[in-house]
Amino acid sequence: MLALLLSGLFSLLLFAGFGFFAAKILKLDVSFAGKMLMGIVAVNTLTAIISIFFPVNSYVLVFLIVLVAAMVPFIKNDVGTSVGNMLYKPTQLIVSLLFIFPGILIALNAPDNYDTGLYHTQAIKWIEEYPVIPGLANLHGRFGFNPNVFCLFALTSFSSVFGQHIYSINLAVFIIIVPWFVNSIYSLHNKQGISGALLSFVILFLSLLLLTRNLTSPSPDFLSLVLTLFIFANVVGLVAANKPLTIANYFPILILSVYIITVKLSALPVLLLPLLLLFRCKPTLKQVMLLTGISAIIILPWLTRNVILSGWLVYPFPSADLFNFDWKVPLEKVANEHKSVTGWARNPGPQYAAAAHMSITGWFPLWFSHFKLHEKLFIAAGLIMPLIALALQVIKKTRATYFINVVIITAFAGTLFWLFTAPVFRFGIAFIVAGILSPLLITQFRLKPSLKPALIFNICILLLWCGEVLMAQFHLKNAVFELCNTLIKPRRLPEPAESIFKVHVINGLKVYEPLPGDQCFSHGLPCTPYPDKTMLLRGKTISSGFKVIAQ
Repeated sequence: MLALLLSGLFSLLLFAGFGFFAAKILKLDVSFAGKMLMGIVAVNTLTAIISIFFPVNSYVLVFLIVLVAAMVPFIKNDVGTSVGNMLYKPTQLIVSLLFIFPGILIALNAPDNYDTGLYHTQAIKWIEEYPVIPGLANLHGRFGFNPNVFCLFALTSFSSVFGQHIYSINLAVFIIIVPWFVNSIYSLHNKQGISGALLSFVILFLSLLLLTRNLTSPSPDFLSLVLTLFIFANVVGLVAANKPLTIANYFPILILSVYIITVKLSALPVLLLPLLLLFRCKPTLKQVMLLTGISAIIILPWLTRNVILSGWLVYPFPSADLFNFDWKVPLEKVANEHKSVTGWARNPGPQYAAAAHMSITGWFPLWFSHFKLHEKLFIAAGLIMPLIALALQVIKKTRATYFINVVIITAFAGTLFWLFTAPVFRFGIAFIVAGILSPLLITQFRLKPSLKPALIFNICILLLWCGEVLMAQFHLKNAVFELCNTLIKPRRLPEPAESIFKVHVINGLKVYEPLPGDQCFSHGLPCTPYPDKTMLLRGKTISSGFKVIAQ
């Protein structure tokens, strides 16, 4: 626990320093959570740039802490004001802690995401121990996926101190987002009573709590889903508060929308939201140049890492064939990786390859049959409800603001994109939930605050907390029973007792292969479940990268 809290504390300090400094430089009056999330973008972008030239280790962490210390004289008043505002709301603070504490206990469990043992931990180890390696995706195709947030996990892993990786970034984001949702819910209730906007916030918050099992692992799914939920909720909150459409008010939404796609490509449709907002906002040329410049600074380091890791601009999409570096992953391997992602999402199992080539009439029944009844209803509602909400407005049965319609359209587009690309259930949750809320978002009903609405509201808060506990009861029980063993460090990723690592010498390089299975866990580098005898070093050291001999 101490290791997790220490890593999380350093993460939060970095996010606060860079976030408040960015808000001051750009003269933005945004929420505490908005500043902290902008800090995540800033730190991740800077870390990604550094990772191109240097390993991201404790020295980089010290360097960034020194930078934050230099910022303190410029931001201390703003930070003090924000902390004072939080302490001024003791009820919201206590309620937030009620949700955060179970999250901390959940995060003490061992990672239970299969991909953590498959490639998450290995990818983070490569970032910690080496600058970005040319052609690393030739060693293991998954290394070419390059979720940007892995640079943050490497920065705060403290593996050299505790002898294991400490994954605190998802927990740190959870600690930032929970108070924002709680404060927003309380504020909406005080202003509107029980309303469509309030109930939408409650459901979006519940969706966040459903994702808490991801707190144990470095999965990029959590960050991409939570930030997407935050963006939708933020727009709804700004509309409910009658905030004018200005670049200053919507700046965190615009920046986070760009950042999310560097974390998970499945969130790509979220870019539709800022584009539609900017269309109505009509920014000045100076503002367009500023937003374009900041977006480029966020995306270019990620794209650069993509090209160095795989030789492809966006991996594993073989259509974006722009380069011809000697470390480039062969076209056939990229196409196979893309087919495996698509096919497995449609029909997980031994027949996944065939599903990648099927038309929608072929794969859809197979895919849909894997879900339980409530999951089928959930997906169907995510597709149908936005159409109902838009149709009601066309026939003039109700009206909604332009901004609410932007949320509805983006949610529907995101669900369609998810359905036709990689329809793994967890990838589409944020878009599907926002789509289901569409009719609720266009309703005009309000039940003004009184004894009865206040009672309903408090019951909702209690049910949310009970829901979090029930959904994570397995993790919470493990954390409580193992608390004595996890007071210093969380439980580490377990490796099967029968695991061995076979050594292959490929063109003079020792490469480890896990047996049985395909998970390298935290084994020494280089490790791959797919040793390729056509692969060799580009130079004399691992840092020179990997290439494949032309056949």
